[in-house]
Amino acid sequence: MKRPITWILASCLLASPALGLEGALGVGDPAPPIAATARWLQGDPVTALDDGRIYVLDFWATWCGPCIASIPEVQSMHADFADAGVVVIGAHIWASPEAPTPDDFLSEIGDAMTYRIAEDTDGALARDFMEAAGRNGIPTMMVVDRTGTLVWIGHPMDGAREVIDQVVAGTFDTEAALRAEANREAARDAAAEANRLAREGDWDAALAKIDEAIELDPAGHRQLAVVKVQRLALTLDREDEAWAYGRSLVAGPLHDDAALLNNLARFIVEAPRLEPRDYALARSAAMRALELTGDTFADAMATLASIEFGEGRLEQAVEMQRRALAIAKGQESNLVREFELKLERYEEAWAKAKPPPF
Repeated sequence: MKRPITWILASCLLASPALGLEGALGVGDPAPPIAATARWLQGDPVTALDDGRIYVLDFWATWCGPCIASIPEVQSMHADFADAGVVVIGAHIWASPEAPTPDDFLSEIGDAMTYRIAEDTDGALARDFMEAAGRNGIPTMMVVDRTGTLVWIGHPMDGAREVIDQVVAGTFDTEAALRAEANREAARDAAAEANRLAREGDWDAALAKIDEAIELDPAGHRQLAVVKVQRLALTLDREDEAWAYGRSLVAGPLHDDAALLNNLARFIVEAPRLEPRDYALARSAAMRALELTGDTFADAMATLASIEFGEGRLEQAVEMQRRALAIAKGQESNLVREFELKLERYEEAWAKAKPPPF
């Protein structure tokens, strides 16, 4: 059965954004003031963003996993740029009654998050910044230069550090940033059009739109390359084309992206009802992910174990899974239980396959 195209970006989306001011705020515009209704949970309050300092605003929420994953990098920015007069602000928005309060979260995380934190008490922060800029996904980071001009909007893990470096040095090219923002907007439109075309069953046109989105904004939309592999192989039964494209990704656009390399490899070895599987491609992607992370990427190590298991090398699968589990335990990962269950399955299969002792 053919399935509709879907993808999950590395962000948390507000389900029904009220974007009445969509597009009113963009790169090159004066940054709005921080609402007086914001409650400052940590650090000195800030209202004006045009006092000769550089401001970095990270919009986040305690219920958003990608936001939590970005905190170490935001904390690192705070530590690395403080002497240059950069003020990092974590703006907590879109609170959920089911999620921890930001107060409780800060108490729990302690010194791992020491930059200023403002809580949006009445929706003004989200309205004045996120909704005004037409953004409904977090984490979103905004950088404001010394003149109070908004010069960059994006994911905190997607080039923000380089932008801040350039703003501090006075070398940031605002015109280039405007062109890049236009490309990102066009890429978002192309991705939305790909979804529409896929729903209508026009897959060749949908895949062409995916290519267009990636070309316009490689950094922000390269995750769609993995989606293209998935749809070619699983939805359209065009496995040879999928694997050829996958090999081009490992050598090119995804070569330095450990997470997406692992996503590609995991799809190949774990997607249900997928035949044939290109284990060689999956292995090259997983090995490159481990090379990039110095063998500390537990999930990629587990993917490699899945490849060994899929190819019938049971002893090697057990060895790799044990290594993945050890890494996950050392990192206090939430994957520990999943890895334990996989290890039990691999060990059971290996034990059954062993010849009886003499």
